[in-house]
Order: sequence, then structure tokens, then C-alpha cells
Amino acid sequence: MIRMPTGTSVTLLRRLQTTPCSQDWELLVEFCEPFIRGQFRRIGVAAQDLDDVSSEVMTAIFRSIGTFRHLGAGSFRAWVRRIAANHVCALYRKNDRQVTLGAGNSQILLTALEDPESDLSRQWDQEHLHHCLRRMLDRVRSEFSPDACRAFERYGIEDADPEEVAAELGISVAVVYLHKSRILNRLRNLRQELSELLE
Repeated sequence: MIRMPTGTSVTLLRRLQTTPCSQDWELLVEFCEPFIRGQFRRIGVAAQDLDDVSSEVMTAIFRSIGTFRHLGAGSFRAWVRRIAANHVCALYRKNDRQVTLGAGNSQILLTALEDPESDLSRQWDQEHLHHCLRRMLDRVRSEFSPDACRAFERYGIEDADPEEVAAELGISVAVVYLHKSRILNRLRNLRQELSELLE
């Protein structure tokens, strides 16, 4: 199993709070916006409302990132979840623009989203972690050759014999080890940079 470090020096969120640049904002959007849209879709926000609600939440995150305080594991996820719940509630309560929620009573769903101990909140947290890990792997795949990624997947994730992997890919065993080492190092660096989003 791959272990990722939990410590960090300067994380993405700290940079966004102190010295933000466009690449940092783009990275935050890459990791947050598709997840938020997916969660809204899952709880039944109507398709015609997804863009508006997602944009409102991302705008609120951008505007208030300076007020975010890391208070331990799950702080960022809980903070985003509260912002999302607040914006869905606010849009739902507007007389002139109601957000239609599909499954079940919308107020029950929104209350569950605001409660960190609810099944919906726990599912949100678990899916957020899976989403971020998939995005990390996608990002790393875009930075390395297909052979390097395949060697890493086969040897580093599937635990295949390195000689077998080398033979499959037509490379030396030393190159298999090198690919695993380089990709693991990149994943560790990315994990460190995104630590507050992932914990």
C-alpha cells in the first residue's frame, strides 16, 4: 500500500490565503468544482440549477478563503460542505428562484448536509477523498509517459513482479523501479501540497 506523508510546509490553501496566483486558483477549481457539481447532482439539484449553485459556492469559497482556519482533519471539507449547504438553502428559500431538489424532502437533505455526523456528510467526505485521489492520479498521468504510468500502476499499485512488468513494457527492471520512484515522489509532493484538501 502507498503511504502519503501528512505533514506540509506551504500548502495550496496557505498560498491562496497569503500569496495567491492564478495557477493556485485553477488547481483549487480543478479539485473542488467538479466534486461540488457531482454532489449537488447526487442530492437532486435540478440540472438547470447546477451551474448557478456551483458557481455561487465557488465564488463564496474564493471570497472567503482568507477566513478559513485549519482546525484539524476534515476542516476544509466541512467548511466547503457548510458553504455548499448554505448556498443551496439560500437559493431554495428565494421566492423568485427556487432550487428543485429531486429525491425526498429538500429540507431534510439540506439539514443532513449541514450536520457533520449525518450519513450524507460522511458520504460527502468519503467521496471527496476519492475524488481528490482520482484527480491526483489524473494529474500525475498527464506529467509522465504512458509507459511510466503503466509501470507504476502494475508494480506500484497492483504489486506485480517488476521483472514481469519490465518484460510487458520492453524496459529494464531498473527503469520499472525508476518510474515507480519518480511517480511516487510526484504523488507525495502533490499530496503534501494538497494536504488540507485531502485530510
